[in-house]
Amino acid sequence: MYIWILLAWAWMVAGQRLAADEGLDCFGRSAIQAGSGQVAPTTTTTTTAINTGADAVTNTDQSSPTQTGAASVKVNGPPAYITWMTPLPNAAYPPLYKIGASIVTMEWSVDMNALQIIPSNLTVAIVSPQKETIIAAELPGFATSATWNLMALTKPLMVGFFTVSIYDQRGPAAIPSPGQLMPDSRLTLGLYSAESYIPRTDSRFCPTCFHNSGPPIELRTYYIIIGTSIATAVAFCAMM
Repeated sequence: MYIWILLAWAWMVAGQRLAADEGLDCFGRSAIQAGSGQVAPTTTTTTTAINTGADAVTNTDQSSPTQTGAASVKVNGPPAYITWMTPLPNAAYPPLYKIGASIVTMEWSVDMNALQIIPSNLTVAIVSPQKETIIAAELPGFATSATWNLMALTKPLMVGFFTVSIYDQRGPAAIPSPGQLMPDSRLTLGLYSAESYIPRTDSRFCPTCFHNSGPPIELRTYYIIIGTSIATAVAFCAMM
């Protein structure tokens, strides 16, 4: 009996000391709460993720394109493809342009339902038959047209078929990614250069030139008369 009383007294003493250290009463309330009868509100800590510049990928559908670096895209969504408006790609008969006398106007559209991340920029590059790359235009990410002035070239171009390549800041070899623009290189342009006119003076292109290059008509008449006379004399002598 005495042992239980002693244990109860020790438990009360320990509880009072703990309450005194934490500023609580014997019921576990603070002094302010004990006086007002209110319960202290709890504190909730919210952690905000820091944007590192990478695209966040979630399953949330997006109704309009967002800027690069803070976008939410559908994980299983398709990439956005370019649709050419002018000129139209034609592998059998590529559109032709004269070097030094043409301005190539290119227009295209992009499926905005698929494009969920607007590119930072677009590059329109022209690849020559020797795989040399010519930058025709640097454009904003939302651009849908560009021009290439063949009358203001910084270096001569050779005749041949050139490939038009359009890509975003990821480069021409970017892999297909959901919601992002797919690089396009389906358009081929045929460039030609017309030679300046050079008058022909040989017999193949100017029959009268060869005819006029002979002796005058009067002298040719004398040749005919003399030749006929000689032939007649030879024939007469042969008959005798």
